[in-house]
Amino acid sequence: MLVFVAIIANNYIVAPYLQAMFHVGLTLTIPPEMWDLLKLGSGGYVAGRSMEKAVSAFAASRTTTPTQASAV
Repeated sequence: MLVFVAIIANNYIVAPYLQAMFHVGLTLTIPPEMWDLLKLGSGGYVAGRSMEKAVSAFAASRTTTPTQASAV
């Protein structure tokens, strides 16, 4: 995933500035299969983080005692 971030940062941040200042810029092509892999990886990360937060919130609500619940 970090390789994808480096390629995208190069293509859309670094290369345009190099092109504007020094008239050289190297852009790397990303095949459609790599875009699909990037979407799958970022989607899996978002889903994993959401599940992690939901499970921890559920576990925290299950460990609340009646005295703690009335204090809230």
